[in-house]
Amino acid sequence: MSEDQSIERALWESEARLRAIVTTAVDGILTIDEQGTIEWANPAAESLFGYGLEEMVGENVKILMPEPYRSEHDRYLEHYLETGERRIIGIGREVSGMRKDGSVFPMDLAVSEVVLGDRRLFTGIVRDVTARVEAAESIRRMAEELEDRVRERTEELLAKNDQLQRFCHTLAHDLRQHIRGIGVNAQIVLRDHAQSVDEEGVQHLESLAHSARKLAKLTDDILEHAKLGQARPRLVPVDLSELAQDAAIQVRERFPSAEIRIEPGMRADADPALLRVVFVSLLDNACKFSQPGKPPRVEVGRSDDAYFVRDHGVGFDMRYYDKLFTPFERLHSGRSNGSGIGLANVLQVVDKHKGKVWAESEPGHGATFFFTLD
Repeated sequence: MSEDQSIERALWESEARLRAIVTTAVDGILTIDEQGTIEWANPAAESLFGYGLEEMVGENVKILMPEPYRSEHDRYLEHYLETGERRIIGIGREVSGMRKDGSVFPMDLAVSEVVLGDRRLFTGIVRDVTARVEAAESIRRMAEELEDRVRERTEELLAKNDQLQRFCHTLAHDLRQHIRGIGVNAQIVLRDHAQSVDEEGVQHLESLAHSARKLAKLTDDILEHAKLGQARPRLVPVDLSELAQDAAIQVRERFPSAEIRIEPGMRADADPALLRVVFVSLLDNACKFSQPGKPPRVEVGRSDDAYFVRDHGVGFDMRYYDKLFTPFERLHSGRSNGSGIGLANVLQVVDKHKGKVWAESEPGHGATFFFTLD
């Protein structure tokens, strides 16, 4: 076999292998010339578009396109040949194809270009992505339905929560009136009829009056907690240092010996009325659990993006941290006259500002409460 024959055979074998590949490919493959005329298509393209090979060859490729691609195709091809500016060539994209029966479907299209002598040919590889698009649309619809359901459920829960808070507010308000009535009557008996009551009876009446005062304080705290739950923050520029100073004045009424140092110049966008609750609760808590026999020492400041209230008191065991911000939970029940709602209020207010609150402590070495404001 001569060298020319060997080369010719090698070319024939290469062409045969290439034709076998493109003929059996699952993706549609078409070749067009510079005028957009279809020169060849593989069986997958025939099946995809519903045309036979003899029906496509010699036709402009835009017969496979719906509007507006059909009208734009000639102009795009002319623009590319004149300027070399590519929009599809070498870049895969999702477009729409049109079958012989007029039905339109989504397809991925990748176009390559080859120059053979003085001829320029374009090869397009197309893949029907109807299943992928339908799956994506189904997921989108399900996501929308889920969002609608979540929105409806959230609205229902908010309405029920609002009803529950109003019920608790009404209940606490009514209870407070009766409890105070019990306390007042116990005090009247102690004041006006103490001589007719023996010593044990006086002790019982004093205990009754004391319990009534604690219950009245508890109902006040519950009302405050419910009120905070319904509050909607009104964010304005706030001087937090000044707000903390006002809170310190109130706390010193209960703890006149307290030493409270406040860092100046702390500012944030917040609801001043709600933030005042935070500072009063944290400062009161810090003073309440000071070291026995020593005046309370408290610092208020800022560290990075967080604000803090630090005391030098008895601290607490971090093993019980999970109870810290839970209503009615007390880590130092023997030393506290409170209701256990103060820190729950702090958490509630910080949550409304889309912030976080946490604490660090060690028994005997004080505690530091941190909070952020979004």
